[in-house]
Amino acid sequence: MVALAVGIGGGLSNLIGGYIVQYEGYRVGFLSLTVVAALAFLFFLGFMPETREPITTPRPPCNRARDRMS
Repeated sequence: MVALAVGIGGGLSNLIGGYIVQYEGYRVGFLSLTVVAALAFLFFLGFMPETREPITTPRPPCNRARDRMS
């Protein structure tokens, strides 16, 4: 689903951005796409789950010299 959203977003941003730039100018076009990107970032930040499991126990220190001997 994320790849689909990225693909559709890439296509729609050119289409919508082109219309905005044509009628309002480059400043408004870039500003509007920046606002949409910021909203998308906040959406993903809030609703996408973290995939890495939290570290619950501390890891023992790595002793590479000792590991090479065995």
